Amino acid sequence: MKKVYVILSAYNGERYLREQVESILAQTGVEVTLLIRDDGSQDGTPGIMQDIQAAHAGVRCVYGENIGFRRSFFDSLLEADDTYDYYAFADQDDVWDPDKLSRAVEMLEQAEGEVKLYASGLRVVNENLEFMYNNTFPGLRTDYGAALSRQRIAGCTMVFDKGLFHRCRRFRITPEMGNLFSHDAAVYYICLACGGQVIFDPESRISFRRHTGTVTEHGKGFWTRVESVTNVFGRFRDRRYNQVRELLKVYADDMPPEVYELSQKIAGYRGSVGKTLALAADKRIRCGIRSADIVNWVAVLCRRY
Repeated sequence: MKKVYVILSAYNGERYLREQVESILAQTGVEVTLLIRDDGSQDGTPGIMQDIQAAHAGVRCVYGENIGFRRSFFDSLLEADDTYDYYAFADQDDVWDPDKLSRAVEMLEQAEGEVKLYASGLRVVNENLEFMYNNTFPGLRTDYGAALSRQRIAGCTMVFDKGLFHRCRRFRITPEMGNLFSHDAAVYYICLACGGQVIFDPESRISFRRHTGTVTEHGKGFWTRVESVTNVFGRFRDRRYNQVRELLKVYADDMPPEVYELSQKIAGYRGSVGKTLALAADKRIRCGIRSADIVNWVAVLCRRY
């Protein structure tokens, strides 16, 4: 059986943590090792983690200060070793189907290349696990430029191979970066920057729980999604420009020619009016969502992309 290392960052998760952990440990067809990192919880989460670790040999718990979910997840990934075949992220409040990981591994095993990332759609449920809707991410584009313009896939569905893990270990999400990279966006971008393959499965094997205590941004409602697009002029201004510059620092030599050329184009588009107009007209940075593409087009012209 393939070995999968699952990373779960917990924060004030006492209400749902046990149920999620049980679903992770009940995975079939794979051998699971689970790391749970507490990100400075102020509720009963640490005590629950201690109980879980005492009851399960395949669970390791780490207790840390609050550094935010981005660094909590990504730093935990960097501290893993390479004795596993695949790596995955887990949110604290979802519930996994028993074949979530085995389905991902099967599809990854069938794919070619040494840098591979799997992600899936979401079966969105309420806090009582009652079905709300399926999110199959219609019109999803998984190429480099489109992903930069709109990172749509959910980190809790990601499973990736050792080749991508090794490349991720060369990157750091620092406090100085602020909200520049989420943990899942970093893994996604690194995969694409290095010419890796993204396998998207529209079928969900996860009950993606939505409730008022949700930490990550996926599924937080219409106005939050609107804000995440329009904030390209606010707290996310210059985000894509700075993301590309950080990726170039680490992965320039790993980038396929087209990815490198587009990265240089984004990193240098503010150099002249002509370069700005050329990037605005470049179809490679269109994500396939018309509203987001219009906002990003304006952002490029305003040099806030």
